[in-house]
Amino acid sequence: MISPKYPARVTKNQLSIEEPYKTKLRDYLFTLEGKEVELSIKQPRLINDRSTQQNRYMWGVVYQILSDEIGYTVDEVHEIMKSLFLKKNFNFKDCVVTAHGSTAELTTTAMEEYLDQIKAWSSSQLGIYIPSPSEVVHD
Repeated sequence: MISPKYPARVTKNQLSIEEPYKTKLRDYLFTLEGKEVELSIKQPRLINDRSTQQNRYMWGVVYQILSDEIGYTVDEVHEIMKSLFLKKNFNFKDCVVTAHGSTAELTTTAMEEYLDQIKAWSSSQLGIYIPSPSEVVHD
């Protein structure tokens, strides 16, 4: 079961949750009445998210070159690449469901690995060379 997330802030050892999340949390807790639960608190990931430069390179160079060469739109290329390289398997009602992840959730390191996988695949499988960011001429 996927657990909902509620943004909160800790101030002077007190947890505060603003509306409408406070009401949503209260409603969710009612559904768990009498059940044992596990509480997990973590800081949201802010640092290490993919960089703006990586995002521009992905869309403007990697996906654009593939789009021009294979005839799909950049949005379609994006979906194809995610399904190839960001697969996630979930056990759901006695079967395995495969979905693809989101590039927006990648750290800078994971984004670099993702782009490297695409470049290696496009070279070996399609014969398409994609330049590295340092080879790209900037306007």
